Amino acid sequence: VILCVPEGYSNEKMKLMEALGGQVRYVPKETGMEGALHLAQALAAQTENSFLPQQFANPANPDYHEQTTAREIIEQMDGRIDAVVMGAGTAGTFTGVARAVKKINPRALCVLVEPQGSIFAGGEPGERKVEGVGQNEFIPPNFDRELADEIMMICDDEAFAHVRRLAATEGVLAGGSSGMAAAAARRIAERLGPGRRIITLFPDGAERYMSQGIFD
Repeated sequence: VILCVPEGYSNEKMKLMEALGGQVRYVPKETGMEGALHLAQALAAQTENSFLPQQFANPANPDYHEQTTAREIIEQMDGRIDAVVMGAGTAGTFTGVARAVKKINPRALCVLVEPQGSIFAGGEPGERKVEGVGQNEFIPPNFDRELADEIMMICDDEAFAHVRRLAATEGVLAGGSSGMAAAAARRIAERLGPGRRIITLFPDGAERYMSQGIFD
């Protein structure tokens, strides 16, 4: 397994991939995810019997989230969901879950959450500390814009404040994108008021970011 990533991601994640047998190939940070994709495509072209998942464009990504992740959520919520609040990187999770929830409740509010410096809502690309979500260079083909009733931006400070809050009050060691999701879900909960059922998803844990001082 060869994994192509831009420089700058947490050291823990790189070591974890290597521990599981992966070969990590880096591209310069300034080339971003597009640079990583170009390298992956080049390696696939020169490697016999290779497979390139294409997670940004492969329709199996949102399809399986619709069939599995969303099904589990809907069953555990007894089909009563008022809002979906989720971050997006490839947008597979958001698109799949939102699609499934809209089928059972077309009035459910579906909110895509992005970090500062991301372009899902049409803003300017920029720097951020939250990893694994947002896009700086392109909108993933797997993102179904019609499913997003709203796109909400959460800044780094608010995301990491919720990381620390989750650890202190809930005993949950959440990573930056999880803190971002929690912050957005809290905003929506306050807006919709008592009695509403809001779902979010925590895609990462704090253990992968300790070297970056997320609790400092």
